[in-house]
Amino acid sequence: MAVNLTAGAISKLLTNEHTVREPVVQVIDIKCTETRIEVKSNGVLKNKTRYRIVLSDGSVCIGGFISNNINEMIGSNQLQKGSVVQLSNFSSITDNFSSNTTL
Repeated sequence: MAVNLTAGAISKLLTNEHTVREPVVQVIDIKCTETRIEVKSNGVLKNKTRYRIVLSDGSVCIGGFISNNINEMIGSNQLQKGSVVQLSNFSSITDNFSSNTTL
């Protein structure tokens, strides 16, 4: 099944051009940047992991961080390198290229 990426979407999002709605992009890389153990008030230990992700629209790539609610998708391999996703929510801070992405 062929999937068409939204050409030029990342450039438009980075320049705050709001002509792109829910672009289709591909996951190029995922890296774990931080893992720490958090102790809850009830004494339960919980692993807290943060991932850095690289997305491509076929011509431009951007790296950023994903929101915590997507971490489970990485752990269960629902989201992995090569995945094609449609972004429903994207915010960027272009000064340091940090992004918050919801799939």
